[in-house]
Amino acid sequence: MKKRFELSLDHPALAGVKIDFEDCLKKMVTKAIGIGSMEGTVALKIHVEILEATSEETAEVQMMPVIKYKVSWSVPIKDGTEGKIPGGGQLVRSPDGEWCLINNQISMEDLLEEDNKETD
Repeated sequence: MKKRFELSLDHPALAGVKIDFEDCLKKMVTKAIGIGSMEGTVALKIHVEILEATSEETAEVQMMPVIKYKVSWSVPIKDGTEGKIPGGGQLVRSPDGEWCLINNQISMEDLLEEDNKETD
């Protein structure tokens, strides 16, 4: 008589999936805490392909699953900088069609000229 088992992550045949998932979960939490992140994701993808095979002994068609899985984890790393350009201003088109920021104190062209002087 053939043995039957329920498809479950608790079954010994699928123990590797469960172990790999738990390992990835621990790695993700460790990494998230290590970099000061407050979130992370663990994903389990299981692909099942059913193959049909005919038994030579009984001529019975058997369905045989091929189960593949992938466990992955990620912790988002967010980085950046922010600032504010002082003084507000007005956007106008220059004679050559470029947009420029102009205010009473400084124009974008003045900023570019200052930047070019520093790099020369």
